[in-house]
Amino acid sequence: MHRFHPLLALQLRDHLGISGDPPDDLRAFLDAVNRAYARRDQDQNELEAILEQRTRELLTANQELRALVGDMESRVKERTRLYAEVNDRLVREAAQRKRAEAKYRGIFENSAEGMFQSTMNGRLVSANPAMAHMLGYATPEELISAVNDLGADLYARAEDRDRYLDALLREGRVASFEAEFHHNDGTLRWGRLTAVLVRDAADRPLHIEGTCADVSGRKEFELALRAAKEKAEELSRLKSNLLSMVSHELRTPLTSILGYSKIITRQFDKVLPLLGANAGSIRATERILANLSIIHVEARRLTELINNVLDLAKLESGSVEWRMESVSLEEVLAHSLDATRVLFRERGLALDSAVATDVPPVLGDRDRLVQVCINLLSNAAKFSDQGTVRCCVTREGGMVCVSVADQGVGIPGDALDSVFAKFKQVDDTLTGRPRGTGLGLSICKEIVEQHGGSISVQSTPGLGSTFRVTLPVHR
Repeated sequence: MHRFHPLLALQLRDHLGISGDPPDDLRAFLDAVNRAYARRDQDQNELEAILEQRTRELLTANQELRALVGDMESRVKERTRLYAEVNDRLVREAAQRKRAEAKYRGIFENSAEGMFQSTMNGRLVSANPAMAHMLGYATPEELISAVNDLGADLYARAEDRDRYLDALLREGRVASFEAEFHHNDGTLRWGRLTAVLVRDAADRPLHIEGTCADVSGRKEFELALRAAKEKAEELSRLKSNLLSMVSHELRTPLTSILGYSKIITRQFDKVLPLLGANAGSIRATERILANLSIIHVEARRLTELINNVLDLAKLESGSVEWRMESVSLEEVLAHSLDATRVLFRERGLALDSAVATDVPPVLGDRDRLVQVCINLLSNAAKFSDQGTVRCCVTREGGMVCVSVADQGVGIPGDALDSVFAKFKQVDDTLTGRPRGTGLGLSICKEIVEQHGGSISVQSTPGLGSTFRVTLPVHR
């Protein structure tokens, strides 16, 4: 604590004329002065301490402020750099968007296909020139001005517009939706719509964007083609009915011709002695027998043709009654071989057959499958002069295969594609061959395909042919 300075106390006593110890009041005064000095010294020390503390705090704050200012400056620089990059990117994107908009506008304006945008309540928002021209308007503005309600003003049938909107709301898009539209000239045109439903952020329908193509020409062609198809089917039914009727009418006299020609031939021996043994009678008798033979052969051929025509007509019209059951192709082949064996003996041909042990049954009409095998075997005998005809039944995965291979004249390469055609025979291109109806292989093809199978042929002229019939295994 500060004390009142002794020299100052002596000077004060001398000035006041006091000797010895100072009086009490002076002492009290001096003590008060000493206390005042002491408080002053204390306050000064505290102020100095506070000032020193504040100075340190100010220095610390100044350092922190400098660091903060430096950090702010770096952040400002970074943000400035980022803003510059963002601005450059925005400028580039704006330029790209502008180019894209110009490109889209060019596509929109110059497209050959109609483009449009419409509201959900049927108001056109925009359309391109192709859309306007398609509907008979000079400009898109004229089209938009004329059409206030798509369903009422443009669609030929309002229900088409309803179906179109239902599909859009349900699927979000439609493709190849076809409807008739009113043309500005008063006619109706077919259009094919492809559109998408645009929704807002809340998934609410906003508007429709799409394209429209004029398909009136194709639609007219389809309608004409459908009418022609219906006409052809009607003519085919008339043809089948006519063939059936004529064939049935021809069967009765043909049966009589065949029967009576056989009777006349058998009874001719009884008439022969009555004609005499002169040369003229013998020549006349030979001519009569030859003519009877021709009548009999041609009547049989005509009967075969009629039967084949009836079979084919029934197959094509779907009026055949199929008796489908589990059938063993081994039994079918054995029956067919027995039925045609005499034909091979007459032709002097060898006949060989082989059936694999693992052949399962097929689902089919037994009589019709026998008809197919007999036809293939008969053809093999008809077009072979020598050699062996080999028949095989094998399993190939989920199919059973019946093959008939001969060593006959074969089929020219350019005739392979038409060998199963109606009224087309291989012997058309081969001289000296027996002629037939040209329907046997067509009937075989119809029967095999009705069973879910296929028939094919491989052939080399002069070496023979192999016909293959494949049918699915009965599961």
